[in-house]
Amino acid sequence: MSLHCEQCNEEATNFTALNRHMRAEHNVRGCVRCCNKQFSKHGLLVEHTHAHLNPACYSENCSRVFPDRKSMRNHFLMKHQKDEDKTLACSQCPSKFVTVYLLQCHKV
Repeated sequence: MSLHCEQCNEEATNFTALNRHMRAEHNVRGCVRCCNKQFSKHGLLVEHTHAHLNPACYSENCSRVFPDRKSMRNHFLMKHQKDEDKTLACSQCPSKFVTVYLLQCHKV
């Protein structure tokens, strides 16, 4: 994967240098594109590249493979968590969740 500016095609040696260049020269936040996805945070880009190097790096005991660590964690919390740990109840149905984030996603 090469790190280059999408506006002027200048190559950068690392993610921080690309970010600095795009802010200074184009007054925009730096980002890198891969697989039709845009990454503006270094950690998310690194996580994504791990999935390219080892497609099964984000997998669970149930043999499912996930695109990133967050998706894998959310699946685990929804499908493999004990019912007694699910303390947040939906007001519209009998579903229960471990985190507020998962409850909010469910409500949407």
